[in-house]
Amino acid sequence: MLASIGIAIEGATAVLLIQALLAGAGATVFQVVDNICAWLNACSNGITAKITSPTAGSTVSGTTSVSAAAEDAITVSFYADGNTPIGTDNTGPTGTRTGTRESSPMGKHTVWALATGSNGAARSPKVNVTVHN
Repeated sequence: MLASIGIAIEGATAVLLIQALLAGAGATVFQVVDNICAWLNACSNGITAKITSPTAGSTVSGTTSVSAAAEDAITVSFYADGNTPIGTDNTGPTGTRTGTRESSPMGKHTVWALATGSNGAARSPKVNVTVHN
């Protein structure tokens, strides 16, 4: 779309620009990343994210740390129940990152991570957990 009006932008700038445009249109963070992946193929760039804790199907209580393994990411942002932010980790390009959820109501919830780097973004699959306080 932008190329058709003569604007030349590099990959990472395009990702940030499209994130801003979609967010302004009311899209959730999860929708923004899905759309970026589809439109720009921005997720096949070496950046990865995967929730490592808690594990899918586990039961958690109280303050819970959410950890993700990330590759080639500058930041990893953590989300619960769709697009509710629960933390951001800026510790470096590769390794385990952690965000903390202080408390959630009892019941089933989802957590996921968004890794962003200079070449684009990647989201982790959602992980379902049950909160029992």
